[in-house]
This record gives sequence, structure tokens and C-alpha cells, in this order.
Amino acid sequence: MTSSFLIWAAFFPRITLLLCYWTDNLPTNTTDHGFDVLAAIFAPYSLIGWWAYNDHGLTEWAILFAVLQIFAIARTARTVQNQTSKTGSQK
Repeated sequence: MTSSFLIWAAFFPRITLLLCYWTDNLPTNTTDHGFDVLAAIFAPYSLIGWWAYNDHGLTEWAILFAVLQIFAIARTARTVQNQTSKTGSQK
């Protein structure tokens, strides 16, 4: 797993994964293909973090992608909360 892959994946995780699938350049991993597809759709930071952990061990890359996934979950929860509060105020 190269540093350039990890840097691009930090900013554009789904696009990076999609391009790697298309060009058959995925990092070597032991996860099932079905799990790869589902994780790439719903939790791309977790998938890339898992790959980084399996490839390099517990390094700054694995920690970075764990933190990014936590921020992504928090952002999604805040968006859902804002949408429900807007819907409730329209009634």
C-alpha cells in the first residue's frame, strides 16, 4: 500500500477506491470481496484503515482513518438531526 494511495484516500475515499477497482490496483488484502464492496459504499474510511492496519500495523495511517471514520459518522448524525428538526418545524 503506497503513501500516495493513502493520501488520496484520505481526501477522496470513494473515488480512490472506485479508480483502484477499475484499474485493478487494489492493495493486497484478505477481506472478502463482498465485504469490500459494502464497506466501500457505507464505510470507506474503515475499509482503508483496516487495509492500512493489515499492511503496516498500528501506524499513523490506521489511526488517521479511524479518526476520519468517527468524524464521518458524527457528520452524518448531525445532518440527520438537522433534517428532522427542519421537518418538525414545518408542521
